[in-house]
Amino acid sequence: KSAEPCGNTAAYDDWAPHGCYPCLTQGDDILDEKWIAIVCRDDTEWLALRKLMGDPTWARRCEYETPKQRSANSAKLDEHLAEWTSKKSADPLMTELQLAGVPAGVVQTGIDLVETDPQLGGGFFSVCEEEHPTIGETFIDRLPIYFEKTPCDEYRRSRMLGEDNVSVLHDWLGMTEDEVHQGEEAEVLV
Repeated sequence: KSAEPCGNTAAYDDWAPHGCYPCLTQGDDILDEKWIAIVCRDDTEWLALRKLMGDPTWARRCEYETPKQRSANSAKLDEHLAEWTSKKSADPLMTELQLAGVPAGVVQTGIDLVETDPQLGGGFFSVCEEEHPTIGETFIDRLPIYFEKTPCDEYRRSRMLGEDNVSVLHDWLGMTEDEVHQGEEAEVLV
């Protein structure tokens, strides 16, 4: 069988809940939205989630008793879970869930990745020293590892189309600067 789009569902497993759920927001702008991804892969994780939610009556219904039943009733399960998560702040909720043994992670925006992500912090993204000729200030993502004997900390801006023609065509084809410029003027080279 060919793979098909499955959205947030687990296509080959009875994992439920399995999705992204809204959390408390700090304003009315779409950039203020916060979401959390949660998955329960087995009964142990489901019971831990239930306990963290205060074991609500709806979670004890027979349609949520087994992974297969939770998966079959995932739409309603997701509604209940979204109602609970929407009253919680995303980052503290993620920590609580993880400590309880429930896989969870905050859905990060680009701003979150640059400003608060522990793996990408510490200068992973920085301003390129050389300004781009048409778009101005640009950012680079630095290699997150450092080599003691082989420094790799030279970062250059994106090159313009044809900007390195002379250098490349001289190195590869032995063309002179005049030959490259003649090719560019004749629109043979871009």
